[in-house]
Amino acid sequence: MLDETTRQFTQVFNAVCAYGWHHGEKNGVRLHHATYYELREAYPRLNSNVLIQARIKAAEP
Repeated sequence: MLDETTRQFTQVFNAVCAYGWHHGEKNGVRLHHATYYELREAYPRLNSNVLIQARIKAAEP
């Protein structure tokens, strides 16, 4: 179970990074608004807090 959570965390992290890079966005709040619902739908078994932590990690400088 931990391996699957780690795999999904990495996928969410990469998706947020790709979105930010493609749209020139670095602001965590705007990244959250732009990606959260799509990623929530794509990863329904991933705990919401873990998904948010992946986004926070992706937005770090």
